[in-house]
Amino acid sequence: MITNFKIDNFKSHLHTDVALSNLNILAGVNGMGKSSFIQALLLLRQSYFKNKLSGLELLNADLCRIGNIQDAIAYSANENSIKFDIDHSETNGTKLCFEFPFTDVELSKTFIKSGSLSPLSDIDQLSLFNSNFQYLSALRNGPSDEFPSDTYQVEHLHQISLKEGRAEMTAHYIEFFGNQEICINEIKHPASTDKLLKTQLECWLRELSKNINIHVSKNTETSYKIEYSFNRDGNLATGRFKSKNVGFGLTYDLPILTAILSAKPNDLIIIENPEAHIHPSGQAKLMELICKAAEAGVQFIIETHSDHIINGALVASKQTIIAPEKIAVYYFDRDEIKHFTKPIYLPVLKGGKISKPPKGFFDQIDKDLETLMGF
Repeated sequence: MITNFKIDNFKSHLHTDVALSNLNILAGVNGMGKSSFIQALLLLRQSYFKNKLSGLELLNADLCRIGNIQDAIAYSANENSIKFDIDHSETNGTKLCFEFPFTDVELSKTFIKSGSLSPLSDIDQLSLFNSNFQYLSALRNGPSDEFPSDTYQVEHLHQISLKEGRAEMTAHYIEFFGNQEICINEIKHPASTDKLLKTQLECWLRELSKNINIHVSKNTETSYKIEYSFNRDGNLATGRFKSKNVGFGLTYDLPILTAILSAKPNDLIIIENPEAHIHPSGQAKLMELICKAAEAGVQFIIETHSDHIINGALVASKQTIIAPEKIAVYYFDRDEIKHFTKPIYLPVLKGGKISKPPKGFFDQIDKDLETLMGF
């Protein structure tokens, strides 16, 4: 598990130093550096798979597209170098330090030619750099007539995404691993009869849409299709519906459930906007599942704009589903003079409360009620 991540001179992160726990929630108004914090991790991962971090891949890689060096360097940087430091529980206290220097004449280039990493021997033990990782972006695919397959990415690297966290290979993943049992007993749905991944997916998806069934099958030699049916009274069921003809949020949420239910302790799952297209009650149940997995040792980094996601974590803490010290909430603000990100740590207290949250931290409901009630 990553216990600390430090960023120097990358995009809005002039000097960002963040301690991480099991469940890490990044909040704040738009444009404050939440996405670029995640991009820093993705940049390291894709550079490792491209060139073993001998240089920093900035463009045309699978997980993220930054642009050229000018796009990557912090606005107020006073040196021509991008640096990342990672503390990780798997490295026995050894810090992994990455530094990528460049010259002024290279600012238009899309790749930093050289880099240094110390030490290299521990790097493949980190979930960020092996197959114990999933990334689900805000760009993840919605309903479609077909979903692509990739034998190497799915069946060998256990990935549900290849391009930009789109989760485009979720159908292939479910078809291949659906009859395997989940690894974490604590996330087994209470209404389920077995621990098979497909059973667990249906049970948890029914928290979003009652009585739903998932059907994944081959569509062509290079693609799969996802269809849904619904159980009815009297032991009956509807026919199958194309994913395009069922609620958008079901297909959009399916990759998130797949990633969580497939996880093992010490896996790393990064999710952008898990709340997208999901009813508030569904968001609450999703956070219950995430908190159970986080308490069991899975590490999450979540970017959100939803108070239901935040409240779901706080409720889970109050209900002792997850220990408060295993939740790290950060409100991302910005220095408006030098234009750099300022993460503010908001500790979760016993009983699921956040003490003295800053102005702008999910306070719009209070403002609206004051207006409506004439306070």
